[in-house]
Amino acid sequence: MAKKQAKKSIKRKSFSYADIRGVEEFNTNDIQMLANAPIDTVTAAWAKQTRAKQVLRNVVGQSVTASKSSYLVIQLTGHPWTIIAQCVRNPPKTLDEKDAKTLAKAMKTKVIFFSESDTAGYCEYELFDAAGKSRELFRMYNEMEFRSDVRGRKAPPLGPLSLPFVDDFFRSQDAFAPACSIEFSAGHMRPGDQLELKQWDQIPADAIAQIDFVTS
Repeated sequence: MAKKQAKKSIKRKSFSYADIRGVEEFNTNDIQMLANAPIDTVTAAWAKQTRAKQVLRNVVGQSVTASKSSYLVIQLTGHPWTIIAQCVRNPPKTLDEKDAKTLAKAMKTKVIFFSESDTAGYCEYELFDAAGKSRELFRMYNEMEFRSDVRGRKAPPLGPLSLPFVDDFFRSQDAFAPACSIEFSAGHMRPGDQLELKQWDQIPADAIAQIDFVTS
């Protein structure tokens, strides 16, 4: 399990985990998708899209074996978005915007692709609507790229307000992007590793409604 890299930016004691919105932590390396639908629907659609060989439902507390292409599908209590995160490090195929677009069209619901790396100084998100159309894009590396037809505002110049702008986007969508690499060890497994699926770090156990495990 990866050690926590930085002090948490969220003071969990001041409110319940179900109330949290925004991005939990920017000092991580995370790639995930968020689909605005219940977990059973998301898992079924993602399993079909990836031609899954194995789908395990509600596996909190159970041990699973990671393959080259394994995914956690996570529903947090009180949250309308379901999260998809890669299990293994350096998989044959990394989650990307095309996956999010395809999932949005198949499910006819909004899907967010989100990628960040404090190591590379990179952050990106893209929102797709129920028809698979890109409605907002933010990409920050050495320069800033932004376009939107859902928010009547401009992105701030590249600098200290850039990441708060990303956090504001997730809040505007009533969405929460947890630090899956910290909270669920996503991206730190290797093919053949066995792992008990449970919360890590400081996330309370009752904050997890369900975790499914999909292997392609």
